[in-house]
Amino acid sequence: MRIPLDDELAMYTYERTTQEDLLFYRWWARMSTDGDLDRVFLKSEHTPGAFMALLRKQVIVLYALDSVGEVYIAAWIDFFMSLPSVSLWVRSDHRKSRGAARLVAYIYSHVFKHVNTVVGITKQEKLLKSHRHMGYDVVGKIPGLWDGEDAWIVVLEKHKYRYLIENLPELK
Repeated sequence: MRIPLDDELAMYTYERTTQEDLLFYRWWARMSTDGDLDRVFLKSEHTPGAFMALLRKQVIVLYALDSVGEVYIAAWIDFFMSLPSVSLWVRSDHRKSRGAARLVAYIYSHVFKHVNTVVGITKQEKLLKSHRHMGYDVVGKIPGLWDGEDAWIVVLEKHKYRYLIENLPELK
């Protein structure tokens, strides 16, 4: 389902159609080529079938398409115990774009309409600074959690995220 954000930006919810599955196989191929699979997914989720199974079991998958109809940002939301876990991927050529920042803001605003706290897990220590900038608290490092590699648990509360959005008007 298309969710227009303005005249330029829209997000889509994954409706589990054949057309979207084919789109997501191309997304998987792009991540594989770019080396993103290992940074974002467990080894057991690296095959196309396992990747698709992961997406199909999520509570919600949101994504945006570029001008040629390819996925350039995606978020998948599931539950970690009783809190939603938000996972996010932005294609490398959009990671510093204003549009991607606005879409990320939309994703979190959507989630925070329903909950007050989200949790995340990253194995990319270099992303902890970005998480903190968004208002996340880094709860701690768990040695060996991610396929034998260290990973960090991060938590974001609604009030900290709202403060960030209110103080970054370019994301509104």
